[in-house]
Amino acid sequence: MPADHSGPRRRRVNVHLVVSPLGRRLLHDEIGMETVDLAALAGTEITLSRIHFNDVGCKLASGSFLHQGMVIVPCSSNTMGPWRTDRR
Repeated sequence: MPADHSGPRRRRVNVHLVVSPLGRRLLHDEIGMETVDLAALAGTEITLSRIHFNDVGCKLASGSFLHQGMVIVPCSSNTMGPWRTDRR
């Protein structure tokens, strides 16, 4: 049976957002965004948890935090290097 590609599947997504100072600057420089507006970036079908970039005790920092995926944007080779080589 062929896959149904008639339209996007809508489902609520839980987003845990961390934006560094450089990320804020890039949002401003690249698209003119003065404050981080996830709805403008990703739409409204989200549940958002904002996490301070320097919070090393947050649940994302735990090795046992369960998730379905992760996006690091922007992602330089210096950022990706440690993630790429840590294969468990």
